[in-house]
Order: sequence, then C-alpha cells, then structure tokens
Amino acid sequence: MHTTKLQPEGYLVTTYEGIIGLQEFFAGRSENIELLEPLKNEGKKMLKLADIIHAEMTETDHPAETKNLLGEMPFDRLAILIEPGNIKKKALVDLIIKGSEAEEHVHLFTDRTEAVNWLLS
Repeated sequence: MHTTKLQPEGYLVTTYEGIIGLQEFFAGRSENIELLEPLKNEGKKMLKLADIIHAEMTETDHPAETKNLLGEMPFDRLAILIEPGNIKKKALVDLIIKGSEAEEHVHLFTDRTEAVNWLLS
C-alpha cells in the first residue's frame, strides 16, 4: 500500500507500508505525473521522495527485470528513504540503483532531512 502527497516545497512524497514487491514500488507513475505536471509546466524540476521505512520489500521480482524502471521514471531526482541499519533492504535498493541507468538522479538516504536537502539542492 502507498500514499502520495505533493509537498508545498514542490516535491512528491510517497510513503509505502506493508509488504511490497518491486513492481508496486514503481507503481503510481501516472498519479505522480498528474501531480507534478503543473510544476513541470512552470519549468520546475520533478522531484520525489520514496519513503520505504515501513515497507518490507519482497525479493519475488528479480532486480534485473526492474533495473530499467528507474531510468523510465519521470523524475529529475528521486530520493529513496530507508531506516538506518536495515542491511538487507539497503542491499536490495543499492542493487536496483546501481543496475539502472539513473544512478546520478537516484540516491538512497537514511535521514529524511538529508534526502529533502538533496532533492531541493
């Protein structure tokens, strides 16, 4: 399950909860575009914070199958937020990021303030 909200500063926050597969992580693309399109039309960047702190990512989807999904995401920057110390989740997300062609536009964070600062910089 996920919820998406546009923040006053001009970026999206999608919060994921429960057990999610990689395909669900990338779901909601049309919703994201709909929310960000007015900002894009004003010449602003398309920015998103994906909060997966309360989500458990399954490994039923192979990262190789989803690696191009990051490159197809409509964002200028995507910050992925995980809880500190979750080595398994960090390894899975790192694998997805490094396997994509969007490595310079996608970063993994364990601190929300740092993630937002990077998005808005």
